[in-house]
Amino acid sequence: MIPPQFIDSLWLCYYHVWHLKRASALIGQTISHYRILQKLGRGGMGEVYLAQDSQLGRNVAVKFLPSDIATDERAKQRLLREARTAATLDHPNICAIYDVGQEGDSSFIVFQYIRVKPWQLGSGASVLTCMRRSRLPSKSPTR
Repeated sequence: MIPPQFIDSLWLCYYHVWHLKRASALIGQTISHYRILQKLGRGGMGEVYLAQDSQLGRNVAVKFLPSDIATDERAKQRLLREARTAATLDHPNICAIYDVGQEGDSSFIVFQYIRVKPWQLGSGASVLTCMRRSRLPSKSPTR
């Protein structure tokens, strides 16, 4: 009998390899007019990539829904709601939304890419920590 923790470990390895393959598949591709350059990160509601906007000649960040929920209509609606909400905000500590779209099964948000120096992040640093280290005003965007 195979121990359950061994099966869990195998599943976790498979899951990570599967997501690495997807990330590798996107790098170098052009979605709309955004050429995907590298993967920046992954969270519960999206995968974020650095891309080059071929029309305006600038670097942008592109957030895609994770592939396991990419075809889920509710997830697409949440992504669109996120883009609309963020687009209404104007604050120096919030990235500007440039575009929202869909190509094939891939829904995405395009937003301002802000280069963060490695010393600003540290291990497990929060946005608030980065703001403090950068000496950005930590005033709440809702005030």
